[in-house]
Amino acid sequence: MKLCYELFALVAIGAVISSATEVSVKAGGQITAGETYSNDTFESLKTLIAVYDPNSAAQQRLMLEAYNQQALILPSDKTPVDVLLRRTYALLAHIEAMDNAPSLQSERAELDGLKQHSSAATDNGQLIKIFERVKAVRRRIAFKNPLLNFDAIIFLKHNKMARGERHMVDQYLGCVQDQRGGVYVLEKPFSSQPELKPLLAGSKVLNGRLKGRELHEKGAFISLELDYDAKHIYFAFTEGMNAPYAKGGTEKDRKTARPR
Repeated sequence: MKLCYELFALVAIGAVISSATEVSVKAGGQITAGETYSNDTFESLKTLIAVYDPNSAAQQRLMLEAYNQQALILPSDKTPVDVLLRRTYALLAHIEAMDNAPSLQSERAELDGLKQHSSAATDNGQLIKIFERVKAVRRRIAFKNPLLNFDAIIFLKHNKMARGERHMVDQYLGCVQDQRGGVYVLEKPFSSQPELKPLLAGSKVLNGRLKGRELHEKGAFISLELDYDAKHIYFAFTEGMNAPYAKGGTEKDRKTARPR
């Protein structure tokens, strides 16, 4: 099993799977993605199109600063589907130009058909359905990127906002952490049925102060690192014993709580 711990891979997974989706884990470790936030994405693009002014100073500045013009709203964009189709075609062309590029003929044909359907759509409901179908094609295209030549991703789960949104650095303070989290491996991440496995479940610490104790879901994890040989991982762990502070307790709790 090839194991990848690359930031770009994690970003790609987040962008493609969950930028407009809600991911849940079923019993047995299977992951399902539900389009919970899709309509928000559609409506956001619709708003951007409505306020688009190619002659405004802000738009002129964005055109100069944007690394890729596909990230902008363009004069040709009349609906959110136009934006998504344009960007998906650009992604397809980019991957087709790569070394060892896969065949994307079926995806291109599907996009062509959806483009025709969008031209004939008469209301938001129809456009949203087409929007969802284009997103599904985009996901397939992105996951055919030849650089994604690994079959597992290691990551950790950590609630950095356990105390709320008052301070963004609180994820590094042991006294404000939830007693939950762990290190996980996402297997077959680019398939239709990825599987999530907790790496530390059932394992116990072999030595030191925490000898004999399980860590999975018993404290907070952060700062996951992979050794150069890809055989060893490192992470920070806290028992998160000051639960009242972590859950927004009283001022007295905050004054007496100490990092652990």
